[in-house]
Amino acid sequence: MISHSAPASSATAIVVAEDRWIVGGAPVWWRLGRAADARGAAHAWVEDIVRRETPWPWRGIARTNPRAKPRLAGDTDLDFSLSHSGEFVLVAVAQGVAIGADIETAPFRAFGSAALRRRMLAPAEEHLGDAPDDPSARAALARVWTAKEAFVKATGEGLSRDFRTFRAPHGSSVRTTPDAAAIACLCALAEAQHPVFLPLDSAA
Repeated sequence: MISHSAPASSATAIVVAEDRWIVGGAPVWWRLGRAADARGAAHAWVEDIVRRETPWPWRGIARTNPRAKPRLAGDTDLDFSLSHSGEFVLVAVAQGVAIGADIETAPFRAFGSAALRRRMLAPAEEHLGDAPDDPSARAALARVWTAKEAFVKATGEGLSRDFRTFRAPHGSSVRTTPDAAAIACLCALAEAQHPVFLPLDSAA
């Protein structure tokens, strides 16, 4: 893993960590960081990764259907996903596999909502919502949410998929950094439809 600070767009951004992840022989490049203009940095980082790491020219992002997963323009076998929450940014570009990314920032207050917990937890996960005022419990819920959202981004279903119908692969079994300022997850999905997850934390 590479950790450094670097300008990544016209606005100043900080790269906290980046790496290349191999899934079933396919490369996935990801970058995690912070930026005042998180949305702008996310798009700039996707472009930078495509230009620097892949053999394809950058031709922009195709926006054909607002309800469909965005795709890179041109004839490539690349997929990408991006997420931002507060000032945190996570992007990933994959070659030959589908990719999804999601990030949520502390203190994860949204997961104190009973309505959200009812909408996101499968029956076997409902115990995770027993103590929503506990910071560690909210972090566990954020871990579940980021894994599920990364998965539905990879499949292209997005939030149209009912989160109650499937379990997160990590649940509360993945240890979360106690002082995590953000919790994130990547999901790579090959043709065999066997998702592979990479949980990430970022310290304050």
